[in-house]
Amino acid sequence: MKAKVSRVIVVDASVARGAGRTEAPLGKQCRRTLKEICNVCHRILMTPEIKEQWNREASDFARKWKTRMQSLNKIVRVGSRALLTNPPVEIDTAAISQNDRVPIEKDKFLIQAAVRGERVIVTGDRSFQESWQRHADKFPHVPKITWFCPGRDSLERLQNLS
Repeated sequence: MKAKVSRVIVVDASVARGAGRTEAPLGKQCRRTLKEICNVCHRILMTPEIKEQWNREASDFARKWKTRMQSLNKIVRVGSRALLTNPPVEIDTAAISQNDRVPIEKDKFLIQAAVRGERVIVTGDRSFQESWQRHADKFPHVPKITWFCPGRDSLERLQNLS
């Protein structure tokens, strides 16, 4: 059996919001995803922008989960010595169609954070992910991002991020 490998990943507030106590399938998948992140010992990267978005949007479940992650020292903040030293990247969306520019502009700080970590984003926002993937080739200076979407990707994939 392949050993689980801990990664520094970015968790979008869409997952934190979706993890509310609802019994809807997406709510269950978001909660399972957050639990699995902790079980695998992944660490989450928290920039000021991500923290602000989480503070606005996170469900009670996600807030408690984040507190647990903090108590386990599994939150990496920009500037922390535990953070990889990958340089920040700029993302200029001027050459992108308006339909794709809006979701990328709204959440490009997640890509910028992922590049500073280990290039993994967990998100429930398909429009953001799909818009970025359609235009990623326009940003050759941005390394490839690994995406994980609760409800669409299996938890096994989250356990075996490479």
